Amino acid sequence: MFSLPLTDILYIESHMRKLSIHTPKNTYVVSGSLSSLPQEIQQKMVQCHKSFLVNPRHVQAILTPSNSFNKFFQLSSGESIPISQSQWRASRSVFLDLITQQTKEVPSL
Repeated sequence: MFSLPLTDILYIESHMRKLSIHTPKNTYVVSGSLSSLPQEIQQKMVQCHKSFLVNPRHVQAILTPSNSFNKFFQLSSGESIPISQSQWRASRSVFLDLITQQTKEVPSL
């Protein structure tokens, strides 16, 4: 097994009992499911889709293409991760809370 700082993880994708852990430089594939991840990881990331956990610190925007019901998180890497309808409200709430928190942390001039 290996260790990665949580801040380095962009997102984790689950497919056929394999987890692809995406970082800015590499993708690591390990056996497992999203539910088998340590609780600390599950609590600090957003499950925006049944197959994806996203690190909210790497989310730059929510994309809602015109003429589409689909929604996506746009990450700092430029990748777009789908947001399911069932996870939309919770995902949006986490993103807006993070923006509010970051705005409070910016010193005024």
